[in-house]
Amino acid sequence: MRTVTLIDTTLRDGAQAPDIQFTADDRMNIVDALYRTGVTEIEAGIPAMGNEECCIIQQIVRKYSTCHVSCWCRAKNTDISSALETGCDTVHISFPLSDIHLSILKKDETWLFDTVLSILKFAKSQFSRVSIGCQDATRAPLDRLIRFIKAAIAGGAFRIRIADTIGVFTPLQTFELISGILVKVPDANLEFHAHNDLGMATANSISAIQAGASAVSLSVNGIGERTGNAPLEEVAIAISRCFPDIVHGLNTYRLFELCKLVSVITGKLISYNKPVTGEKIFTHESGIHCHGLTIDSSSYEPYDPLLAGRAPSQMVAGTHSGTAGVFAMLKQAGIDADRKVIASLIPAISDEAKRMGRSLFYSEVKRLYLKMLDIKNQISSHPDYQMLTKMVYRET
Repeated sequence: MRTVTLIDTTLRDGAQAPDIQFTADDRMNIVDALYRTGVTEIEAGIPAMGNEECCIIQQIVRKYSTCHVSCWCRAKNTDISSALETGCDTVHISFPLSDIHLSILKKDETWLFDTVLSILKFAKSQFSRVSIGCQDATRAPLDRLIRFIKAAIAGGAFRIRIADTIGVFTPLQTFELISGILVKVPDANLEFHAHNDLGMATANSISAIQAGASAVSLSVNGIGERTGNAPLEEVAIAISRCFPDIVHGLNTYRLFELCKLVSVITGKLISYNKPVTGEKIFTHESGIHCHGLTIDSSSYEPYDPLLAGRAPSQMVAGTHSGTAGVFAMLKQAGIDADRKVIASLIPAISDEAKRMGRSLFYSEVKRLYLKMLDIKNQISSHPDYQMLTKMVYRET
């Protein structure tokens, strides 16, 4: 068994998203939910933002002493001194690694390697754990990245963050980068930090883990700058579903509750088909799918909804429904239906779904069935129906 740390950065990188303004109460409520979910490391904020930020981080540190609470800092001694005031046990220090980020800050390689050693010497004297960040690592020259990682480890960094800052890597590139680093620096304790600009943050995080990364940093609902970060809930469920030999320590049954809380606090709705938490991801209409689900739920569901704290899957009826699905829905509604009547009901369900512009729920299918059954009974009991039936039998 292998353990991977899922670091939550909702309160730091997630909070940097446009239109998200966390109050102190919001932060404490989110940390409460993260703690209940089993998150053991929380990147709580940026102390250099000022006294208010430091005070909130202090509250988190005091209340959750069993968690590792980290602060994000630039490569400046003043930032690290601000972090010291929070009482957190972990400090993360970010360095620009790519040419473009070095040029923006008017820095060069000499500054990069001199500063990481001096910063580490100061930070190590103040904090029990110092993490070094390689900002824009995926666009940095590989030789520079390897040399920097070696220098940071030699200086006492306990972990190195490899950041895909603008989300341009693919899963294969991520795997090759992380595994390549570990070939050249076998003792490196690597964390991967993915952004979702090309929609690959979850896949890249999983690829990094497969390649040997011991940690990934994530945010609830994937909130963050631009298209956001890798979603905590997606990565946790992907590990649980696909890698039984990897332990992440989260109580996944709490994930849905956590994600709903963050959605309410941020005012950002969760898409109906979002992996893990989307409202409709365990709702089925297709006749083929519903038929399969009545026999074995794993035929069309990758994992039990309960794993993510979701309600059991349900069926709906519409233009793609088949007999098996409608029969199962009626049975769920307490009716042992006549399959001949269901065959006649399918077109009526399709028409009603088109009229309403949506799928039909159990109660609506039940209502249509009872209406169809009533019509059938009225016709079959009509005198003319009985007479015509006898005439047909005589003729045949």
